[in-house]
Amino acid sequence: MKKTPLQCRHCTNLIKRRLKGKIINESQNSEIVSGYKAAIDIISKGLESYSKIDLSVLQTPQARAIAFLAVDFVNDITEEKILLKIPLRKL
Repeated sequence: MKKTPLQCRHCTNLIKRRLKGKIINESQNSEIVSGYKAAIDIISKGLESYSKIDLSVLQTPQARAIAFLAVDFVNDITEEKILLKIPLRKL
């Protein structure tokens, strides 16, 4: 089963809101930002397969993991709260 378009829009809006935070935009969290930007794209397009992810733009394992979670979200394997609770690094 797949998430509905409404669920996908809701999740991407929550990710966008998280990306507006101060701590997430500090340099130590750049891979999280990269992963979340990919997640927005993945969820918006409804990508259902890991093979459709453009890994060339995801340089770190953490960014790739966030992208994979986004695919799992689209496929209704993972809940949005898991995707949205990626811990941030604080200096």
